[in-house]
Amino acid sequence: MPSRNTLIWVGAAAVVVVAAGAGAVVWTYPELLEPNPADIPVVANVPAESKPSIIPPPVAVTPPAASAPSNDKASPLKPAFDIVNVDPSGEAVIAGRAAPNEKVELRDGGKTVAEATADAAGQFVIMPPTLTPGDHSLTLADADKAAQPAVSDIVAVSVPVQVAKAAAATPTNPSGPAASPLGMRTLATPAPAVGSRVAIQSVEADTAGGLVAKGSAEPNATVRLYLNQADLAEAKTQSDGRWSLTIQSGLTPGGYVMRADEIGPSAANVVASADTPFAYPDTPTPAPTAPAMASANAEPSLAPSPADPVVASVQTKRVATGHTLWALSQSYYGDPTRYPAIVEANRAQIHNPNVIFPGQVFVVPKSNSKP
Repeated sequence: MPSRNTLIWVGAAAVVVVAAGAGAVVWTYPELLEPNPADIPVVANVPAESKPSIIPPPVAVTPPAASAPSNDKASPLKPAFDIVNVDPSGEAVIAGRAAPNEKVELRDGGKTVAEATADAAGQFVIMPPTLTPGDHSLTLADADKAAQPAVSDIVAVSVPVQVAKAAAATPTNPSGPAASPLGMRTLATPAPAVGSRVAIQSVEADTAGGLVAKGSAEPNATVRLYLNQADLAEAKTQSDGRWSLTIQSGLTPGGYVMRADEIGPSAANVVASADTPFAYPDTPTPAPTAPAMASANAEPSLAPSPADPVVASVQTKRVATGHTLWALSQSYYGDPTRYPAIVEANRAQIHNPNVIFPGQVFVVPKSNSKP
């Protein structure tokens, strides 16, 4: 059996032999211990193939208006239309907005035809004169800045051309009211009620928006005369009890009611009353071109007297689509809150102030001074 020292030497020799073999391999094939970097495949340590970065184009951003210093005088509020209602007859109602308390002009083809003042909220209503048949270009302009006014966008409207009736056409209703040789057309001849103290005998239209009503009452009586419910005048009858009312201009074609009240001595009560409806014609009877021959039975013209009051003109308005009492009051009085005056003068037609109808004709009481 080998001794212990023998085994140690044998083991040491084996280790030397193995180490020498390994050194020979490394010397012969050095790449096994330290590989050539050029031979190592590039995988993880090499960055991926570069691709061009896609950057979205910048979005144009408009700076907010609030970022600029505010200057109301440098940037006035431009007048603008909100509502433009034009009836086939040419009646128009226009509403819009502008700077508060600013005066606004309505222009047709560059020519000023009406104006209004915006309220504290910048709102206004304009009811211009009736537009003539044809095309119109409407704009709004700031009347307070005459040098360089702010002007609204153009609104184009068109009013249809009405076909005029032939003057010589045969009337379609021969039994209807006929024209008198003096250019008056009889509109109503109501039969007086039996035993009535006051009566309306006739209502006639002339050629210029005028009217003549005739009637009777007790001798030396006071007769208060109304068109619709608008108080127009008082007549003081003489011994014959006759009275008349002449309105020289202002009636718009449409339906009305003439009323006469005989007032008691205390002027506080109505003793008797009479009324008659009538329609003012669309085409008043033209006056004769040649002077009419005087006839024996022609009634002479009456000089003004207490029994025959004369009213120079009345204000009347035919309701068109889009009209409101608020807008009418603004147009006539400069104050929309005064519409109850129109309601009171036409209460037989206006049952609800919020509801009026196209075709209705209102008497608008006059105001001596506008607010």
